[in-house]
Amino acid sequence: MGLIKPQSETAKDKLLEGKKVFPPKKEQDIRDTIAKMTQDLQQTAEYAFDICEEMSVSIIATTPGGHILSLNQATCQLLGYSKKELLGKAIAGLFKETESPPGLEIANLTAEGSVRNVEKVYLSKQGKKIIVLLSISSIRDSKGEVSGKLYVAQDITDSKRAERYLRRSEKKFRQLIETVNAAALIYHRRQLRYVNSQTETLTGYTREELLVLDLYDLIHPDFRTTVKKWGKSSQARESSASKYELIILTKTGETRWVEATVDIIKFERKASILVTVFDISDRKLAELELETSLSLLQATIESTADGILAVDGQGKVVSFNRKFAKMWQLPDFLLDSRDSHQIFCFGINQLKYPEVFLNHAKELSDRPAAESYDIIEFQDGRIFERYSLPQHTGGKITGRVFSFRDVTERRQSEEKLRKSEERFHLLTRATNDAVWDFNLLKNEYWWSEEFEKVFGYKLNATQTIELESWWLNIHPEERERVKSSFNETMSSDAQCWSEEYSFRRADGGYVFVLDRGYIIRNASGEAVRAIGTMMDITQRKQAEEIIRYQAVYDQLTGLPNRILFNERLQASLREAKKNKKMLAVMFLDLDRFKKINDTLGHAAGDRLLESFAGRISDTLRSTDTVARWGGDEFTVLLPDLNSLEDAVKTAQRILDYLKPPFKLEEQPFHVSSSIGIAVYPNDGEDAETLVKNADAALYRAKDMGRNNYQLYTSTMNPQGSQLLTLENRLHEALAQGEFEVFYQPKVNITTWKIQGMEALLRWRHPELGLVSPATFIPIAEDNGLIVSIGEWVLETACTQNKAWQDALQPDLRVAVNFSARQFQQFNLVQMVANCLEKTGLEPKYLELEITETTAMQDADYTTKVLRELQSMGVQIALDDFGTGYCSLNYLKKFPLNVLKIDKSFVSELTTDPCERAIANAVATLGRDLNLSVVAEGVETKEQLECLRSLHCQEIQGHYFSPALSAGDASKLLVNSLLRKVKISH
Repeated sequence: MGLIKPQSETAKDKLLEGKKVFPPKKEQDIRDTIAKMTQDLQQTAEYAFDICEEMSVSIIATTPGGHILSLNQATCQLLGYSKKELLGKAIAGLFKETESPPGLEIANLTAEGSVRNVEKVYLSKQGKKIIVLLSISSIRDSKGEVSGKLYVAQDITDSKRAERYLRRSEKKFRQLIETVNAAALIYHRRQLRYVNSQTETLTGYTREELLVLDLYDLIHPDFRTTVKKWGKSSQARESSASKYELIILTKTGETRWVEATVDIIKFERKASILVTVFDISDRKLAELELETSLSLLQATIESTADGILAVDGQGKVVSFNRKFAKMWQLPDFLLDSRDSHQIFCFGINQLKYPEVFLNHAKELSDRPAAESYDIIEFQDGRIFERYSLPQHTGGKITGRVFSFRDVTERRQSEEKLRKSEERFHLLTRATNDAVWDFNLLKNEYWWSEEFEKVFGYKLNATQTIELESWWLNIHPEERERVKSSFNETMSSDAQCWSEEYSFRRADGGYVFVLDRGYIIRNASGEAVRAIGTMMDITQRKQAEEIIRYQAVYDQLTGLPNRILFNERLQASLREAKKNKKMLAVMFLDLDRFKKINDTLGHAAGDRLLESFAGRISDTLRSTDTVARWGGDEFTVLLPDLNSLEDAVKTAQRILDYLKPPFKLEEQPFHVSSSIGIAVYPNDGEDAETLVKNADAALYRAKDMGRNNYQLYTSTMNPQGSQLLTLENRLHEALAQGEFEVFYQPKVNITTWKIQGMEALLRWRHPELGLVSPATFIPIAEDNGLIVSIGEWVLETACTQNKAWQDALQPDLRVAVNFSARQFQQFNLVQMVANCLEKTGLEPKYLELEITETTAMQDADYTTKVLRELQSMGVQIALDDFGTGYCSLNYLKKFPLNVLKIDKSFVSELTTDPCERAIANAVATLGRDLNLSVVAEGVETKEQLECLRSLHCQEIQGHYFSPALSAGDASKLLVNSLLRKVKISH
């Protein structure tokens, strides 16, 4: 079997050794048992030795001293000895000479018992070194003493050689990896097993930190799926490595772009993945910047308003943007083909001057480095600007870039501007006005040549004078006002500026100028430029002074007329209210003046009026005012009274002064006067009421026999009770439909065309019939019903006018009167706008009429409301002009369109030179203010002819037609349009 079998006595002795195991028996029984056990043990040993013989490892049994007792066949094969050569031989002779002495080795190895897997070197019979993995165990007898040693050795020579080779390879591999200028790492199942120093530099981790990290800790979440596939991808590719671009995370959280080369290797006997990593962040950034730059360039090219074309050195089309294709109207087949020749020919055929284009193209071909600019005109009228620059690549010209800009509109605008500037130049010369242009941002001031002609100042070469010099030439008393007005306009959102003032000429004299400017503002509303004209209005101002005098003074007596009287009364009322003082208004006339006038003639009558005025004036204080109201009627204003007795004394003094006879035609005439007195605040708190009540007291004085004075009392109104009844009924009239709107035509004095209709309110009382507006309007005004009535009138008139426009006359206007109470509505403008929207009437066909008295109750408010209405397009008319007390200064500021001459002037137009002069002044003033002038109350042909000579534009009155119902007015319109009505004129 190869192993020397142990003697049976040894086993027997071992079994009998020690204490007895079994209870005592008969000696024979014991021997039999021992014999049987010995036999069994012998069989077991033989079986064990058979197994050892078949094993591939070397098994040697020795004596305690180390001599070989037995060995198996594998030992012979390993060492090259036969069993015979080895039996009895000291086992120490089998070890390499450099190994420890066998005795010492055994002693060291077995000091604690058996030894396992110790590497040793055997020497074969041929002297060959055999590396074995040796296990040594002791064989003990029945007493537990060592009776031998058992050596089991496994040949590991080949594996140790391979291991040494692998260690040398891995060392060289590590040395190589460390020298590579890239990060390298090896991992197995996401566990890092090796990293080089470059990996530390790239990631910011130390080697020790990296070797305990999960691979995914270094990979950006967006790329972990990619990394997961690396092993499979590399295995599939077998021999070739795989490359990936991904983002890794550093220790600080910074991201870096890297290029990773992945391959599968054997590392430390395990299949692992080698990843070589190059930092490409800079390259990626450069690529991104390049991509961004190219994208921006492409977007710029496509978004520019210019058409862009690029050609190579041979003129072949390289690229163009969509704007180029659109500008040149290239069809789709050319866009797809990009055939340079066809594109060129297609473009040439559109040009107005193709030969010029070809010549320019030849010049560029001959001079490839030249920059160029030219104008291209098309047959259809389009005009392009063409710019061209050579394209350089590596210092060489490799092509050319063209940009085309459509300047058709600009060229047309430039031509219009040239013509406009030419017209402007001619206009400034024709008007003889000085034109100025202020650039407020650059502080540049330009004046036209007419400035020098009109004012005598020498302009410098750039036709400028400093703004400060302009201010200094304004009259000192007006300078701050004008300067403040100009600056306020600049700082507001106003578009226009206008002022009248005195301006000093170069010769030192002053002229009146009308200075008007238009303000140009930027997007934020800041004034950046102003342009305007200065007109010499000295003659107009002088004429206005004459007109003003004529308008406010009676030409016969030299006394203030009713206009000036009302102005002074209004001013005195303000003072009286402020100082809580009393004032009185007297209304007086000459008793039986008409008889004297008819008997002695108008000339004598005029002299009587002059003398009468003189005597009244002599009785008054310097602060009092006496005015000729009209005809033989006079009014007296007594401000700042201490008591009613002061007014009474003045009235009596006037009567006393009139007692001496007047001398007319060398004959004495006794003339008396009747006087009515109204006192503020007892008899009224406004001018109109005081004058009206004084007039009522005058008539009571006449009723009392003339040549006396009467103080106003409320009982002087004989219709008081009737008016109270009317007021009660008035509350129901609107709801009951008792109001009607009549219409009186306004006629063009030249063409006799009906230009418009004035809406006039009528009240058809169920018992009293038609009630005069003069009766019920003041009641409605006083109790506030005029507001709702006025809205009804406005809506009714607009609706009717819209119907006439649609059916008969599209340009027909309608005029509606607004009372003082209506005009004070806070929502007046919105009410008018709502009415126009509801009825569909365009604002320009609505004319709103207000009286002077209404306008002057609150001039600033009036101006504001009128401007808002006018900005809507509504026309504004000033009614009864000349009968109130409108200041010419306010008349200039009110935004008006129409001026109406009151019928009181028209009625005596042909008989009273004063009335004619007033009418003439009104008509002249209207023309100078660029207003339409309408005369009302025209009843005779003589009045018509007189108004025609005064250049009045429109009339209304019974001479043409009275106020008509809507139905009759419709018939009149139809007949007028059909020319069926012939009116002699």
